[in-house]
Amino acid sequence: MLNGCKFGKGTPYSVGSVQIQSYNVQAGDDQNIMADELNMKQDTFQPTPIIFEIGVQDFKVLPHMQALASNVQFHRENYEGLLNVLSGAWRGDAARKNYGQITPLRYCTRNGREMVWYGRPRKFQATKASDKSSFYGVNAEFQRADTLVYEWEEEFQIIEQQADPIFIERDRGDCDSWLRILGYGPLSNPVITIGDQQIILDHEVDENEVFEISSYPWQRRAVDSNGLNLAAKLIGDTQYLDRLKLPAYTRTPVRWTA
Repeated sequence: MLNGCKFGKGTPYSVGSVQIQSYNVQAGDDQNIMADELNMKQDTFQPTPIIFEIGVQDFKVLPHMQALASNVQFHRENYEGLLNVLSGAWRGDAARKNYGQITPLRYCTRNGREMVWYGRPRKFQATKASDKSSFYGVNAEFQRADTLVYEWEEEFQIIEQQADPIFIERDRGDCDSWLRILGYGPLSNPVITIGDQQIILDHEVDENEVFEISSYPWQRRAVDSNGLNLAAKLIGDTQYLDRLKLPAYTRTPVRWTA
């Protein structure tokens, strides 16, 4: 599903193929001077598009079919505009002109788990095979924002202030997980420890106010419920929120003070 438009099994939009392109590697390699060696620096991944081949139904009534089918009613208007609905969803107008905003593309696995890619719709090309065809052929691309796929449901843990840490161990997923922290006021200069990572917020959170520190790539921010940007009030390495993760397959101690 993209921008409210469902496609795939059980819809008027049949999916012929899904090509998940391999990511590109931006290698940070330098040739050592006068040596047969490379100086290997930091490598990064560049996400690439997912390409969908989709057939959009174009219902046609055969001559005299109404008389032959007796009381069965045929309504062509129910099928008209299906191509426009899909192309409108793929335009992504809600996110296209907004800096940094991305769109979720949701899908179901065979075992029923609902997953999501984050990115933006890109190219959309529709062709019609022939007058006898019952489908418009569509090639559509979705540009991923990163190289990972996520579960649609968000898991959470309520952690009270106490001397002993609470241990969190994720039982789903294979990669280190991004996370977000919600703190409810009143709080003064909260310090949150997650494993070997420490988040220090130099800020006073009043009663009935909430702050959020999120490392989600599609929503990486530090704000409060009044819309105040708190990024400048983060102290230490965690001001770089792309480093804030919850390790996979690890019992991680979590605690906070204020």
